[in-house]
Amino acid sequence: MAFSLLALRVKFITYFIFVSQFCFLGCNWEKNSDTLILHITNRSHSPIDSIVIPYKETKVKEKIEAGKTFTIKLDVSQFNSGHEGFIPVFLYQNKKSFSGQFGFHDWGVFAEKEEYIYLFDHGINYKDEELKKPIEMNLLLIPKTSLGIDSIEVALSVLKKKNINATYTELILDFELFEKEPEIKLYQKGTWYILKVDHNWDNWNNTQEIIYVYENGIFSKKNL
Repeated sequence: MAFSLLALRVKFITYFIFVSQFCFLGCNWEKNSDTLILHITNRSHSPIDSIVIPYKETKVKEKIEAGKTFTIKLDVSQFNSGHEGFIPVFLYQNKKSFSGQFGFHDWGVFAEKEEYIYLFDHGINYKDEELKKPIEMNLLLIPKTSLGIDSIEVALSVLKKKNINATYTELILDFELFEKEPEIKLYQKGTWYILKVDHNWDNWNNTQEIIYVYENGIFSKKNL
C-alpha cells in the first residue's frame, strides 16, 4: 500500500512538472507569436533599393548595401486566415523585382517565429548558399482561339518533354540552350508563326512562362 502511494505521488509530481513546463513554453510561444521576425541579407553585388510586404502595406525604402542584413519585425497579432499559406515579400533592385515568401501559417498559427531570406545576383534563396542555374524551363501555351495550334516546332536538343492537354500544351525545355535562342515555331491554319519568348533569364527563381496564343500570330503573357 505504501509503495502504491509513493508511486502515485511520483507520478503526480512528474505530471505537475510536465504541465508547468508546457504551460510556460506555450504561454511564452503565444506571446512571441504576435511578432514575426524576418532577416533579409543582401548577398548580391548591388544594393537592395526597397522591400515591400503587402501585409499591412509594409514598405522599407532604406537601401540595403551588399553584405548587409536588414531585420523586419512584423506585427501579426491581428492576422486572420482561414487557410494555410505564406506571406509574400518583394525585393526591388536596379529596376528588377524578386518575389519570395515567408511566414507559413495554417489557420492563423505560424510555424516559425524567425526566418531568413538571402538575395543573390540571380534570385532569392532561403539558405545562405548561391543559387544553381536552372536545368529546365517550363513553357505553357494556351490557345485562346477556336483555330487552336496545329503543330509546334522546337529543336530536339532543346525540347525535353511535351505534354499535350485539351486546354494547353506544356513544353519542358533545356534552360541554358533555350536562353541562347528563346523562340519556337507554331503552325496555325496553314501559316507558321515565330514565338519569341521574353523572359528574365537573370532571375533563376522564375523558370516558367505562360503564353496565350491568339489568331494571326498574336501572342501575349496576359489573358486578353
